[in-house]
Amino acid sequence: MGRDRRATKGDIDMKCISTLEVTEKTYIPLMDNIVFGIINYPISSSYIIFFPRLFNLSYGDFLRMVRDKYNATLKGKTSYMVFYFKNKKDCDLFVIDCNKRFDEWRSLRNG
Repeated sequence: MGRDRRATKGDIDMKCISTLEVTEKTYIPLMDNIVFGIINYPISSSYIIFFPRLFNLSYGDFLRMVRDKYNATLKGKTSYMVFYFKNKKDCDLFVIDCNKRFDEWRSLRNG
């Protein structure tokens, strides 16, 4: 999806999160496989909480934020709600912010 190469564990400022077009006019953020190896630590439940943790928000507050700030569409009434984007540019902005936050988290974690 527009990346020059896959990220590796040693990369600095790597793009671990990208935009995936699921169907025409439906986009979601996609974590590179390397992310799972790097974050193999405090996430002991579903990886659905990965993005809220990057923003230091509860899942509910995160969904409100992603809807209000990035124009995400929320879906679901039972169990966990999910989000997706109808506009690629909105998803790309979210992905850029996620990559920045992930890089900051990695820097803090690695000292």
